[in-house]
Amino acid sequence: MFSQQFIFTTFSPEQEQTYHGNNSQKVGEVMNRTLFKTLGYILSALTFTGVSTSHAVQPTMAYVENLKIDLIFDDAGSFKNDRAAVMIANQGIAQFAMINPDGDILFTADEINDLDSGVTAYRKDNLWGIVDRNGKIILQPTYPKIQSFKEGYAAFIKDGMWGFLNTSGQQVVPAKYDKVGVFSEDLAGFKVNDQWGYLNTEGEEVIKAQFDEIQIFSEQRAAVRVDEEWGYIDAEGKRLIKPAFAQSRVFREGYAAVFVEGKWGYIDKKGDWLIRP
Repeated sequence: MFSQQFIFTTFSPEQEQTYHGNNSQKVGEVMNRTLFKTLGYILSALTFTGVSTSHAVQPTMAYVENLKIDLIFDDAGSFKNDRAAVMIANQGIAQFAMINPDGDILFTADEINDLDSGVTAYRKDNLWGIVDRNGKIILQPTYPKIQSFKEGYAAFIKDGMWGFLNTSGQQVVPAKYDKVGVFSEDLAGFKVNDQWGYLNTEGEEVIKAQFDEIQIFSEQRAAVRVDEEWGYIDAEGKRLIKPAFAQSRVFREGYAAVFVEGKWGYIDKKGDWLIRP
C-alpha cells in the first residue's frame, strides 16, 4: 500500500546512512516521496531536492518544509493558524514555546494550551494567563487554571469554582459553578448541586440544572442523561428523543450512534432507527 511513500515515526537522524521508517531506503535516497505519519495520514506532501548526511544526535523533531526548521524540539504540536506549540527540554525541565512556520520563537512559558483561536492560555509558575498569536500578553498569569478557548471562550477556575473568560481576559461568567464544559453552538454546560444545565455566552442559565450528565450541542441537539438512560434535547431544553439508551454520541451529518442492549446502532434526528443494533 505504501510502496511509493516514506513512512516514519520520529525524524531523528542517529548516524550516517541510518534506515528510517519502512527500512527500505537510506536517508540520502529519499527523493520525491510523500511523507506520512505512522497512522497513515499525510504529514506533508512536499518534494525533497536533497538530504544531507547526519551525525549522532539525541532524538529531536522538526516540521518538514524542506527541513527549514532545525531539529531542536523534543515534542511538537500541529500547526494551527500558522502557529504551533513546541517543547524543549533543558536539563530535564520542559519549556514550551509558540512558533511560526519559520521556526521563530514568539513566546515561551511553562505550558501552552491549544492554538485553535487567535489567543491561547499559558502557564508560568503556577498561574495561568492569556497571550495572543504574536506573543503579546493579554492577561498576566492570574488564575490557577484556564482551559483551551472554544468559540471565543475559555473556562477558568478561581477559589475552587468555575466560570468563563473571553479572549480579552474578561470574566463573562463569574466563577460560581462546580464544573463547566466548553461552548458549542453558543451553549456550554454547567454543574451545580450534582446536576447539569446549559448557559449561553451572556452567562444566562437558559436550561436549568436537571440532568445527571450531558454532552455538547451539535446540530442543534445535545445528549443528556437522566438516571441511567440517555436522550436528546434542543437548545431550549425541550425533549426531542426520550431517554432510552445506555450510551449515546453527538449528532454528525444528521445521525447519532447509540448503545442499547449491548450493541451500537444509529438513529436520525427524530429518534428513528437508521441502523438497528
